[in-house]
Amino acid sequence: QQKYATAWEHTCFCAIEPSLRRSYVKAIWSLLELNGCLLGVFFINPDTEQEEGPPFGASRSDIKALFSSHFILEWEYTPTRWFDGRERREHVMLFRRLTDCYELGCAN
Repeated sequence: QQKYATAWEHTCFCAIEPSLRRSYVKAIWSLLELNGCLLGVFFINPDTEQEEGPPFGASRSDIKALFSSHFILEWEYTPTRWFDGRERREHVMLFRRLTDCYELGCAN
């Protein structure tokens, strides 16, 4: 399988049904090479219920919690410019792929 150094996420996460998000995180992890990174512009939409959508509800803490199983958050920031209708609802995060079973917590 082809591996990539970087993956780009631009408001895709919010369109994924919440029950499938863990699978999305694992899929991104499996596509990245060792120490690969996911750079994302996430649509922060905490006011929407999880069952409503897309876009489905997501907060920064939701995103961090889900990705923390397979990634380390390297940095994050809220941009000062955004698409119309997304004012202060976009958040940029850079995650680095955890590289091995030890880092994932499955080593004995």
